[in-house]
Amino acid sequence: MTSSTAQPASRCSLPSKWAVYKAACYLLHIALVLIHIVLLLLYKYRVKQNVHGITGSGDIASVGIVIGLLAFSVLYGFVLVWLTQQLALRSNLMRQQTLTETHDKTNAWSGIGAAVALLFTQSKVARGVYLIILYFLGISALHITSSSIMSITLFVPNATASIQYQLTINVTPVSIGLFNSVLLLALSCYMIHSPPAHPTLQLSSCGILEAIWLSSQHKRIQEVIGAVKSSGTADLRDAGHCCTTPYGHRSDSKDDIDFEAAGKLGIQDPRAHKLEEA
Repeated sequence: MTSSTAQPASRCSLPSKWAVYKAACYLLHIALVLIHIVLLLLYKYRVKQNVHGITGSGDIASVGIVIGLLAFSVLYGFVLVWLTQQLALRSNLMRQQTLTETHDKTNAWSGIGAAVALLFTQSKVARGVYLIILYFLGISALHITSSSIMSITLFVPNATASIQYQLTINVTPVSIGLFNSVLLLALSCYMIHSPPAHPTLQLSSCGILEAIWLSSQHKRIQEVIGAVKSSGTADLRDAGHCCTTPYGHRSDSKDDIDFEAAGKLGIQDPRAHKLEEA
C-alpha cells in the first residue's frame, strides 16, 4: 500500500490595492474616451430621439438634462482625480529625482491653486508641475463642456401633430470633450506609469509624519538638509537640488549627494566633519 503526501493547495494571491487602483484609473480614462467617440458617432449618423410631451415640459427636461450631465461629470471627474492623484504621488516618491522635484510635485497635487502658486513663487519648478496643472485644467474643461453635450429642442412635424421634443447631440462640446479625455488619458499614463525605483513602497503621500520617517531612513540627505543655515524656502530648494533619491529605498547607498554643488551653496560635506573629528 503506497502512501501519498498531500500537497498544500496553492493560494491565488490577490492583486494589491495599487494594482486595483491603476487598473481602475486606466479603465475609467479609456471609458471616458469611448463615451465621447460614441456620442460623435451618434451625431454623425443623425441619431435623434423624439419624445412626446406637453407645452412647457421641454424646459423642465432641458434643465434636468443639464443638471444630470453636470452631476455625472463632477462625480466622474472626482473619481478620476482621486485615483490619478494617489497613484501619481506614490510614483513621485519612487522616482529617482532630486528632492526639490519631489517636493514641487507633491505640493502641486494639493490642488490647482497650490500648483499655480508654485509658478509665481518659484523661478524654476519641476516639469511635472506643468503636467499636473494641465491635468487639472483638462478636468475643469470637462466639467464645463459636459453640461452642453445634449439639448432638447421643440419639434413639430406638421400643424396637426402633437408637440414633440427632440433630443440632439451638440458636436462642438463633444469634440472638445473628446480632446480633453484623450489628453487626460495621456497625462495619467505618464504620471502613474513612470518606472518605479522600488515596487514595495508602502507610503502613498508625503505629509509631515511621512517626511520625518523618510528623513530617518536617509541619513545622508538628513545631514545635508540639516546643514542649511537658513530655513528660507530658496535655500532649502537649492539644497534639495543637490540630493537625488528614490524614497522607495531605505538604503543610503541609493542616495546621490552632489557635495560639490552643495559646497558652492555653503553646505559642507558632513563626512568631512567626521574625518576631522576622528
